[in-house]
Amino acid sequence: MAVNAMDGYDGIGMGAFDDFCMVDIDHCVFGGKLTQMAEDIVEKMDSYTEFSPSGTGVRIVCKVSSLSYDTGRYYINNQKLGLEIYAAGVTKKFCTLTGNVIRNCGVEERSTELGAILETYMLRSIPQKKNDVQDIPGSYLSDDSVVRLASDSRQGEKFKALWNGEIPGGKSHSDADMSLASILAFWCGGDTEQMDRLFRKSGLMRSKWDRVQSGSMDLCQYFGQKKLKDYAAFPSSSSSFFWGVR
Repeated sequence: MAVNAMDGYDGIGMGAFDDFCMVDIDHCVFGGKLTQMAEDIVEKMDSYTEFSPSGTGVRIVCKVSSLSYDTGRYYINNQKLGLEIYAAGVTKKFCTLTGNVIRNCGVEERSTELGAILETYMLRSIPQKKNDVQDIPGSYLSDDSVVRLASDSRQGEKFKALWNGEIPGGKSHSDADMSLASILAFWCGGDTEQMDRLFRKSGLMRSKWDRVQSGSMDLCQYFGQKKLKDYAAFPSSSSSFFWGVR
């Protein structure tokens, strides 16, 4: 890029003006390869894409001329996934550019595609009033998406080990069940049907699980309904209940 070659400049910043929009994905490059979430977003957006200044993230530049960004429905910055959207009228921040290209194509109109990304990755959970009875929020992710996103998360290695049936040293099988269930509660939005379906696909599945399901207790009761709902809504404050989940 021409400005990079000029003396006296540390870099280039681009604001979200007019129809321009930037999609910023943090901590998604490992060993030169993108995480599955980043690959999904880059493929769907199919617009100019480059590595971030740190080399561990991705920036996509596009145009969104016909998208109404509902900040009450969608996050601007989903810190859980490391995904942030820079769009006109919703942020005053600017995005730094490097010219370290991943996809060297034009800055394309992608209103429809960004709308699909928002629905998949940026939906806000329904806020709860203090002292109100909390309903489990429910899941908007497919089973495959839950496994993929949990595997790509900061506790991905722990999830993959539990998913494959590994029991951490010094812990019981029931402890491992609880830890996997707590991670699934977070990514499934507390949807116990989806949690049960996924748990049965994991390496921790055993006959005891069916004995619980066919008896007088359901999944929420087995793991503690209030704690399960609290974890789904407030994972950081409930991490002391589920060992090792942070």
